[in-house]
Amino acid sequence: MVRKAKPFTLKNGELYKIDQDNKLRRCLTTIETQMVMKELHEGPIGGHFVTKLTHKKILDVEYWWPTMFRDLHDYCRSCDACQQTKGLAIQSLAKLMKSLPKE
Repeated sequence: MVRKAKPFTLKNGELYKIDQDNKLRRCLTTIETQMVMKELHEGPIGGHFVTKLTHKKILDVEYWWPTMFRDLHDYCRSCDACQQTKGLAIQSLAKLMKSLPKE
């Protein structure tokens, strides 16, 4: 138990994870993770980026939770706007490739 608690600390009553680079990342509750994922994926600074980029944004604002990458992956895959845009992007690429002259 002591070993598992080592990379964490309490600060002003909030739990923080001490990262490998000694940065403190605030541990979020389940409700907070949903709000943060929505804001940093869909919000004004979101841009509907893929999992890796959204993950980086969350780390940049110094948040953390144990299932962050998996949760982000699921969140991005379930985003209606991303699924619609992805489909349109693939269709546009197919049309472009058809219109290119053949050698």
